[in-house]
Amino acid sequence: MKSKLLRVLISGFAVALAATLAAQVTGFFLGPSIAGLAVFASLYVAIGVLAAYFTYKMLNANFIKPLDSFALRLKGIFNAAEASSLDDSISFIDKASVSIKEEMEGLKTRLISLQRFNESLGKAITTNDLIKNISEALKSLPYLEAGLVLLINRDKTTANIYPLFPKDITQKKEFNFIQKGYSLADLKIESPVISEDLAAKAGPNELEAIFKERAYAKALTVPVRDNGAFLGLLCVATRLASPLDKDLKFIECLALLSGIKLAAMQMSLELDQKKQEISEIKSTGKEQIASQISEMKATYSQVVQQGKMASMGLLSAGIAHELNNPIGGILGYTQLILSKLKSPEITKEKIDSVIKYLELMERDSKRCQWIVSNLLNFARKPLDERLPLDIRDVINNTIGIMEYQLNKVNVRVNVTSSDENINKITGNANELQQVFTNLIQNAADAMPESGGEISITVKNRAATYGSFGDYVEVRVQDTGAGIPKENLGKIFDPFFTSKLGKSGTGLGLSITYTIVSSHAGTIKVESEEGKGTAFILTFPATKETTV
Repeated sequence: MKSKLLRVLISGFAVALAATLAAQVTGFFLGPSIAGLAVFASLYVAIGVLAAYFTYKMLNANFIKPLDSFALRLKGIFNAAEASSLDDSISFIDKASVSIKEEMEGLKTRLISLQRFNESLGKAITTNDLIKNISEALKSLPYLEAGLVLLINRDKTTANIYPLFPKDITQKKEFNFIQKGYSLADLKIESPVISEDLAAKAGPNELEAIFKERAYAKALTVPVRDNGAFLGLLCVATRLASPLDKDLKFIECLALLSGIKLAAMQMSLELDQKKQEISEIKSTGKEQIASQISEMKATYSQVVQQGKMASMGLLSAGIAHELNNPIGGILGYTQLILSKLKSPEITKEKIDSVIKYLELMERDSKRCQWIVSNLLNFARKPLDERLPLDIRDVINNTIGIMEYQLNKVNVRVNVTSSDENINKITGNANELQQVFTNLIQNAADAMPESGGEISITVKNRAATYGSFGDYVEVRVQDTGAGIPKENLGKIFDPFFTSKLGKSGTGLGLSITYTIVSSHAGTIKVESEEGKGTAFILTFPATKETTV
């Protein structure tokens, strides 16, 4: 575009010069009057050329350069080879916007599928229920033609293979991989494996071998895990030319959620067995009982983390809904950009509005990133580190990931500080987030159908007689049904629950008590039936303060 304008300018100056020379020659032969007219004509041509030049400079500064810069930024995001073949910045921006819209629509579809899958997991009771849910979720990807799941049994020497689809792909079967000459380590994979040519692959895994026998061309295998523990394999296959890795993250998420649910089911079974064993040996002597209690405590430490995974499962549907809102905004901004770029006239104002919508898209994308990051931090197994932190940040992050669940049951949460400067405490943010998740969820469950209010007050407390220093007090007050007087002494006991007709393991408040105690804190409860419940937590303060 620039070189073309430059050629126009050079040609214009050449015409002006030729006109001036012609005027001089004409004046010499025909007289000054005609020569004067020729000079004026040449001056008009020169003025026109100069006007064209300054018009180009203005367009270049206010339109061409911003447009080229915008296109260059998009070329950095998309395929550089494809971008370099597009000389026209406007058409490239138009094509990139269409691509963004298609990607966002695909992402929204996958998020809805994940939301439905996670909701169905809450109703799954048996392994067969879990297998059915995985099958339904994978059928949303039309290019997948077959699927299988391999789950390791508790003895770590055998495994079961379950068909997903089609129904006749294979029969459910158990096999002993030790007898086949390999160990669990040989079966285990750390990351997804894509096999592009099953017919030529030597030594396929158990699931790939089934696909290979049935002439499927390609397969994708992903590990099923929970907190790093290898639980099995999920494998899909196709004869079509579609690339199997285009929905890799979606399939990995299905495997991750399935692993969490499977581990929870296994843990629940183990706890039931332990309780049964303890009840059977009560009459066999204190020594055996002490041994069983020791094993129970070891299992309980694992249940603490599994309780967090169960909470995350309840939150995931809300997280998917929370992600839907900013993604819907991004799609809307993309459509506005497309409409402006397809307009027959592109102006500086329209380019500025396109940039404004891109900034809004960036803002909503960062919100998606924050939501996912907060969920992953909550799901991560906590380290033993203790750092100075503002307890209000932990509370606000917890409310952030529970926002959808609370809105759904019309429960409002108000967080206030009675002091301008709140002392920091030394703690583990991940563990404390689990504490407030349990307390807020319990409060929401205690509300009537019309909803209610949770008030969280944070304040500094000065050292009193008999105490060792200043502390921070957090009061979580609800307007729920309250706790019967006969149950107040039992609420922190493991496996005690009053949530009749609702899902509850009886471990939430027991886990909360353990975490608070490990932070050198205290927790007590005040409640009256019909007037709500308040939990009062205290934590030793550090010397640092935060505003």
